[in-house]
Amino acid sequence: DTSERRADKAKLHANRAASLMMLMRITEAQQECRRSIEVDATYARAYLRLGRIQVQLGDTAHAQANFDTARHLMEGQNGEIRNGDQTDHASLVKMEATVKKLIMLRGEIKWYLDHGDFKQALIRTERALALASSSRKLQVQKGRILLHQREFDELVKFCSSIIEKQQTLLKKLSSPANRDGAKSKSCKLKTVDKIAFIGIDLGLLWATTLHYQNKVEDAFQILNALEVVAPCSSHVIQLKQQWHEMKQLKHDGNERFKRGDYEAAVRVYTEALQIDPQHQEFCAIIYCNRAAAQMGLGLHHTAILDCNDALQRKTNYPRALLRRARCHFAMKMHHEAVKDFDKYLRGQPSDVPIDATADIRRERNEAKAAIAKAREEVRQREAAKKRAEREQSQRRQHRWEDTSWNNSNFYENFRRTSSNRSNGSSYGSRHQSSGAGGRASFMAPKTLHRTHYDVLGIEKASTVDQIKKAYRKLALVYHPDKAKTSTHAELFKEMTAAYNILSDDSARAKYDRELIYNRFGNFYES
Repeated sequence: DTSERRADKAKLHANRAASLMMLMRITEAQQECRRSIEVDATYARAYLRLGRIQVQLGDTAHAQANFDTARHLMEGQNGEIRNGDQTDHASLVKMEATVKKLIMLRGEIKWYLDHGDFKQALIRTERALALASSSRKLQVQKGRILLHQREFDELVKFCSSIIEKQQTLLKKLSSPANRDGAKSKSCKLKTVDKIAFIGIDLGLLWATTLHYQNKVEDAFQILNALEVVAPCSSHVIQLKQQWHEMKQLKHDGNERFKRGDYEAAVRVYTEALQIDPQHQEFCAIIYCNRAAAQMGLGLHHTAILDCNDALQRKTNYPRALLRRARCHFAMKMHHEAVKDFDKYLRGQPSDVPIDATADIRRERNEAKAAIAKAREEVRQREAAKKRAEREQSQRRQHRWEDTSWNNSNFYENFRRTSSNRSNGSSYGSRHQSSGAGGRASFMAPKTLHRTHYDVLGIEKASTVDQIKKAYRKLALVYHPDKAKTSTHAELFKEMTAAYNILSDDSARAKYDRELIYNRFGNFYES
């Protein structure tokens, strides 16, 4: 071939590649670009288009290498752009900027993923997909983020959008006969075609999402198609084994529960929970089933914890609510039981007949009756307590009234003693100069004076605690706040003076010596 023919042939392959790119037949377009380069290695446009395809596929390294080659061919050794390459050179500059932006976005995606910011990672991934829409790696990255964020509907929608886009292009390219053949395909073959559009990795995420949504049949349909497309894929085989094991362990646990072997059922359910802790729907069911087994063992507190775990994964799960309500009732936690019964009944569909929930309503009413009974018992206990306190107060009051400290004899003694004291003083003043006889007369009336021990009504050998106790008893009756007469107030002063002396060890010792030497009278320390 002459150089001109090679150049023309290279252009034909490159133009065919451009047409295939418009139809989103990326793989075929890439092959045509390579053929163009094989025919004419100096055709810069072929490198430019190949680089553009590789950008769309997310292959930035090879894209940049092809752009470098295209630049070298367009500019030559002197750096001047060849005639006719100005438009391609402008496209080259834009594509190189796209490569730099794509590389930057990938770095940001990795940084956000490493720091656990999946929301920002998803935003950067979508921006990167806008530049490299056919990148399987970015598509899978977006699918994984959506699965981690539990945005299942968004993940299914994303997979469906890729499939619909490919199907639309196929319809445009296919003949009427081929369209009729596509319509007659079995459901399995149609699913296989869908997997071919999105790839194995994204197909696995799609199947996992459907299983997480408890759409088990749809999930297995995708998994079976994956087996057809990639029968030797370890990921496909592992996922199928995992689902089979989950189903089998759930069945085994249920069988043991039905036989009444609750301990074995708990063990099997616990093993089932270890398979895929992220499967919220499955784990909610298993936790609820294990709660039933715990109830069979009488472990109501543990059963409540399992019900809580089930409700955390599946909000307003009716069966978990009902079992937790019954556990609360068994543990006499009647308020919590009523709340769960009410929540369960409110969550029932409107078309459910009342008779279907009659037993549940009866259980709720029993819990309410228990609450009312408990309130009545509390009320009765409080009333009995108040009655006992009132009776005790009355008995104490009667006891004070019966003591010698508050009777007429004590008051009369106090009055008589006070009178004698005043008489003794006048008697002494009249006989001051009577010598020995006068001294005898002086001593006589003072023997009628009450000691501090007499005032408090205690023995001379009383301890400090006994002194305090006696004083407090008298203070309850004769305190100025309660004093009925001035005499009571005067008595309280005498009581206080007696207490101040006798409660102080040194003052009491001095006072006792005064008593020994018969030197009576009010005793105050200055």
